[in-house]
Amino acid sequence: MKTKTNRKLRKILSIALCLALVMSYVPIVSITASAEATDITVTIDTGASVTLRDADGDDYYDIGTADELYAFAAEVNSGNTSINGELTADIVVNENVLTETGELNGDGSNFRVWTPIGNGSNQYTGTFDGGRHTVRGLYLNNIWAYYVGLFGYVGDGGKVQNVGVIASYFNAYDNVGGVAGCIDEHSTVENCHNTSSVSGNYAVGGVVGSNSSGYSMVTNCYNTGTVTGNYKSVGGIVGVNYGTITNCYNTGTVTSNYNVGGVVGINGKRGKVNNCYNTGTIIGNDYNVGGVVGSNGSGNGMVNNCYNTGSVSGNYNVGGVAGYNEGTVMNSYYLNGCATDGNNVTQFGVGNETVGSTTADVTGQTDSKSADWLASEELCAAVGYHQGAGATNGFCDLCIYESAILNEDGYYEISNAGQLFWFGNYINTVDRTANAVLTADI
Repeated sequence: MKTKTNRKLRKILSIALCLALVMSYVPIVSITASAEATDITVTIDTGASVTLRDADGDDYYDIGTADELYAFAAEVNSGNTSINGELTADIVVNENVLTETGELNGDGSNFRVWTPIGNGSNQYTGTFDGGRHTVRGLYLNNIWAYYVGLFGYVGDGGKVQNVGVIASYFNAYDNVGGVAGCIDEHSTVENCHNTSSVSGNYAVGGVVGSNSSGYSMVTNCYNTGTVTGNYKSVGGIVGVNYGTITNCYNTGTVTSNYNVGGVVGINGKRGKVNNCYNTGTIIGNDYNVGGVVGSNGSGNGMVNNCYNTGSVSGNYNVGGVAGYNEGTVMNSYYLNGCATDGNNVTQFGVGNETVGSTTADVTGQTDSKSADWLASEELCAAVGYHQGAGATNGFCDLCIYESAILNEDGYYEISNAGQLFWFGNYINTVDRTANAVLTADI
């Protein structure tokens, strides 16, 4: 009896051991549902209590009114910096902030004052998706303020996408942009635009004031608003750039003293400006004034596949593409005679390398072209892109390749031929480590 019991026990233990061994090789699969953001009630500038909700359970707070936008900003600025938000409608904060000529309408005393989302102490690190909606009528006029725009400071991993800031007014001291005052480590501003008036002393940009990290990016953005600096480092898209700017353009007037550019005021160490152009008027009251970049600094600063057709003027170091260059300028073009210095001498592609010269371009870097050439398909063939409207299979009517969209998993989604061409160019000129996924047969 004792022997039978022992055999039976050994058999049970043997079966249990086998099952344990089998289970050790079976992967454990956990199924998790999409997290729904918990309702948050916030007291806003008017004293009212506003509740932010995630109606569809996608972990994004829905923002469809001005009060909800103010509540989102207040929650982020209180320290809850990683929350996600999405616009569900176009938002109007103030009406008639700007006159028909783009200037401040009155003294601003009757406008609701905006407090940007994120600041130096509480940097925004979530994802904000505008859903192709716009925010109209933001107003902030404080000459001592830092980090000013729809967003003040976007920190490590933060992302702002698919939003337009229109008919708004921002005037501050430093790091001022229509969409964001400053973006930092691994942060992104993508598919955004500004049509507002932006002004300040230093690091002022139509879209972003300061793109301050080698790993931060401004992509597929444009500015048509007026950008004004009282001191230096002012650009149609970005004031100061240490990151990457790709597929952006400016048509607005940009004015400051020095380091003034149609796309970027100063392109610093490791800064990259790719596939960008300017058609706006660029005015420098002093030096380092360029149609694309005011100053392209040393330390691998690069300007590639860019062009300018806007007029550029300043006292010295004035260039059709770059006012001053210690980095690399490649494959870039400008309109004949578009840039003049204080002595009305026609300058060339890079101002500091051809000061006083009227006979030659900077060989291998820039090329002077006629208006007809710049308006033709020859530009598309030379530069490889051109901003336009309307697309077939990812190729727009003015031969820009439709850009692939970066998804939440960090992969560019490619669904047509144009996006495939775009990704190839992106790999070759911007980031060789980028990931992509096909979402359709091509």
